[in-house]
Amino acid sequence: MQKKMSHSDISLYIMPVFKSILKKCNACNKKIDNHKKMIVFNELYIPVGYSCKYCNTIYDETDSLVDIGNPDKVDIYGKA
Repeated sequence: MQKKMSHSDISLYIMPVFKSILKKCNACNKKIDNHKKMIVFNELYIPVGYSCKYCNTIYDETDSLVDIGNPDKVDIYGKA
């Protein structure tokens, strides 16, 4: 079962806790750099990954897809 995660407004550019090489979001296909990758924290406020600024798709520290966001603003969500 997936643990609770919180999105933040802190980018990987400001707080480089992970080294990410992903250049394009897999859900919305928009180009994302470290300015557009927002850090995601767990319930203990430990960074566990990052999310796309545009669609909130969540990736872990190895750029693996964790949870698909909402690129089309439709109330349908999925899990990877």
